[in-house]
Amino acid sequence: MSTPNRWCPKMLMEKLNGQVVHAPDDLTRDKINELASLLQLHRPAASNGKHGELHTPTCGCEDTPQEKS
Repeated sequence: MSTPNRWCPKMLMEKLNGQVVHAPDDLTRDKINELASLLQLHRPAASNGKHGELHTPTCGCEDTPQEKS
């Protein structure tokens, strides 16, 4: 697996979800879930779990419309 050269909330979300089962206590699990919720704002998913066309300026997709300055 290669390391992306830009912001990638998808990869971060996958890593967090993989670590939540290894969290030593409820506080750590809660913090991981809190971070995952914040990432969900950057990369929303539909009810089927797919990101699809739900692009935001910070979702990390290459075809994301850029904010105009």
